[in-house]
Amino acid sequence: MDSSATLPTRSMPQSIVILNVGGVRFTTSRETLTWTPDSFFSSLLSGRIPSLKDETGAIFIDRDPKLFKVVLNFLRTRDVDLRNINISALRHEAEFYGIQPLVK
Repeated sequence: MDSSATLPTRSMPQSIVILNVGGVRFTTSRETLTWTPDSFFSSLLSGRIPSLKDETGAIFIDRDPKLFKVVLNFLRTRDVDLRNINISALRHEAEFYGIQPLVK
């Protein structure tokens, strides 16, 4: 039996990403943020675009946290609940983040 299958790998801590979006903290995985190719997050996490960090080391993004919560849930589930959401504002955020499946 391969005992290494149950041991954490060195890269695991790096797969957790902590974001500060408009003053609200979000914790997610690198995989969740980057499954959409050529998105803001793929560029941000690869270092192609610079990032700002807050005092705790979280990546700071100066955007609306309420709308980001919807974007993040879409990235997690590939589904979106549009109740009580301004569709135009959500589309604008999806375009900013480069999440093409959500823009459609």
